[in-house]
Amino acid sequence: MPRLTDDRRLRQRQRVLDAARLCFARQGFQATTMADIIREAQMSAGAVYGYFSGKHDLGLTAMDQEMARLTTALEPVFATPPAGGLRAAVQAILDGIAGLSDGSETDFCRMAINAISEARRDALMQEALLAHLSPFLAQLEGLVRIYSDTARPDEAAKTLFALILGQIIRQSLLGGPLRLSDPDLTELAL
Repeated sequence: MPRLTDDRRLRQRQRVLDAARLCFARQGFQATTMADIIREAQMSAGAVYGYFSGKHDLGLTAMDQEMARLTTALEPVFATPPAGGLRAAVQAILDGIAGLSDGSETDFCRMAINAISEARRDALMQEALLAHLSPFLAQLEGLVRIYSDTARPDEAAKTLFALILGQIIRQSLLGGPLRLSDPDLTELAL
């Protein structure tokens, strides 16, 4: 039997992960079974378990992958904050998120809602999600400090996070662009 190359091994691992993401998107994390994922991946159970220890491992890995994509997409906004104030910065963040959302069953906005929902039930998932969100909140706070002299930039950052999350939920449920509207919470955050 020929040995798998590293490249093929990575593709097979991603195939399992993509199958899991699709199952999670369709059925939710709790209702998805490993049998569902194995069937969707069209691989043997032994092959699937060779890459992941179980559903929880798949969920954490999917979350890590999505958060890495988000970090990469938003890196330019935080590295070089846009001219135009906090409103422009928040819109640039929403534009970055929109670039990750293709309207498919597994687009970023839908997967983000699934991850948040599961994090509310599972302490390990919550810990992992908060570990990803802490740097994001710190970066938002940095933007507030650049554009505003508010006495509580940490609280303003949390309000902006709520605005961004609200836009993600709106996009997932109602569709349409991730755009700020007048009036919006950016003014209330300051």
